[in-house]
Amino acid sequence: MTNRKTTKKALIFSALSLLLCFSMLIGTTFAWFTDSVTSAGNIIKSGTLDIAMSWADGTTDPAQTTWTDASTGAIFDYDNWEPGYAEVRHIKIENKGTLALKYTVVI
Repeated sequence: MTNRKTTKKALIFSALSLLLCFSMLIGTTFAWFTDSVTSAGNIIKSGTLDIAMSWADGTTDPAQTTWTDASTGAIFDYDNWEPGYAEVRHIKIENKGTLALKYTVVI
């Protein structure tokens, strides 16, 4: 007789546990489909990103020198770098496109 009561209790608790798990699953799924978010700060833009890099001789004034396109050749073209040798160049990075650019220069 006690075996029958424990079996009945176990079945009832199992059914209640399954019902609780199923209701939690339904509640979670309901939250996935009814959630909404409003974003006020995002802007989607299209445009061009055109970056040009030029260099000039470092011994002249950058405002009065001719700038050479860095994509056409080497900025430093001296082959025999010995101790004490120094060469100075002005480097100009220019954004010719319509989109903003963030960059970091590491030497």
